[in-house]
Amino acid sequence: MCFFGFGQALLSLGKPNSQQQLATSHYWWFFYAIQAPFCLMALYLHVFVYSEEPIDFCIKAERREEAMALIAKVYRRESSEVHRLIYEEKSRQFGTGGDL
Repeated sequence: MCFFGFGQALLSLGKPNSQQQLATSHYWWFFYAIQAPFCLMALYLHVFVYSEEPIDFCIKAERREEAMALIAKVYRRESSEVHRLIYEEKSRQFGTGGDL
């Protein structure tokens, strides 16, 4: 977001100075159009890439199946016993008492 704000600040350097130039130029269009790719990219990331909740959130919300699936995905080299121990430790840490 910092780079986005910096980009808009750089765009403002080319802004017309007089009222007449502002009325006849379409420079305002760049300020609106430059945001569209960033908004579309954020929407795409939220829907397709980061569509899962974090493990900690799932444990706090007591969504065991989802939490265990995510733990298995993150710690795929570990055994299912280690996955269960990770879940139980995080459950104790958050006070949800999630014994399987």
